[in-house]
Amino acid sequence: MNKIILILLILLIISILCLFIVKDIEGFQTYTLKPTTIKSYNDFLSFYNIFCANWQKSIKSSVASQIPQKPLTSPSQVSSSNAPDIPEGDMNNYITVLSRQILKPLPPICKTLPSHIDINSLQKIIKEIPKSTQPFINALNWMNTQLEQSQANLGPALEGVPPTFESFEDICDNVSACLDNNPELVKRVAVNVADQQKREQEQQEEQLVKTLQPFLTEPELRRVFNKNIQLFKQAQEIQSKAENGELLNQMNIPDNDIDIKYTKPPGANNLNNIKQNNPARYNELQTNYNQWFSIKKLTDQINATL
Repeated sequence: MNKIILILLILLIISILCLFIVKDIEGFQTYTLKPTTIKSYNDFLSFYNIFCANWQKSIKSSVASQIPQKPLTSPSQVSSSNAPDIPEGDMNNYITVLSRQILKPLPPICKTLPSHIDINSLQKIIKEIPKSTQPFINALNWMNTQLEQSQANLGPALEGVPPTFESFEDICDNVSACLDNNPELVKRVAVNVADQQKREQEQQEEQLVKTLQPFLTEPELRRVFNKNIQLFKQAQEIQSKAENGELLNQMNIPDNDIDIKYTKPPGANNLNNIKQNNPARYNELQTNYNQWFSIKKLTDQINATL
């Protein structure tokens, strides 16, 4: 029995020593991450944040394009209620269906990662970093294809063709006095604890850098990512030209002496009617569905010119 009590007391002393040292030894727990770890994480974020923004925009647009719309015959048929946002859960469900359709894995809507990394956030960030680049490559390829098809439809549209959208007492009565009387003991425990924490931190950093490395060096990921950035830039330029009417100057309008009869399709004036009769709804559509709003505005401009 005495041996058991003695063992328990010794374990209690070690525990108290560790707590005391962690709390009171100056300079303890002041480690910082390696510069290479911080740089790798920052380089990853420069890719991850841009990808996440483009991915969410693309999925929102694709979901919106699948919502059936009945043709409008008068402004009174347009609801004045606010257009609902697409919940993240609905977008992820759509991604699941899309993944099955193309027979390739796709990432869900991204989780926001901390803008900087330190010793306190290291373990949490490691758990959040994706483990494979392939779903991201698949998503970028899918986005690029949709953008290319959309931009390819621009040519026919300029020609007037409608586009197609697809979570111890016996040993030491007073801990402080005991530590004061045993400086070597304090030193040894401090060194052992510090070494162990340093090793654990280095292992965590190595794990993080290893996880991030494919996102920084995978050639195919970088290729399709750079292409995605360029296509989004081109899409924004086209949208700007459509909004300011510059694309109208590029239209191929037949000579006046050619007898061509053109009749506006049903609903060609709906957007203009909404603007005149319900400005609030017009601004709401422009804000919540900017990409599709711009396309509708462009086709209306083409129809009006023809």
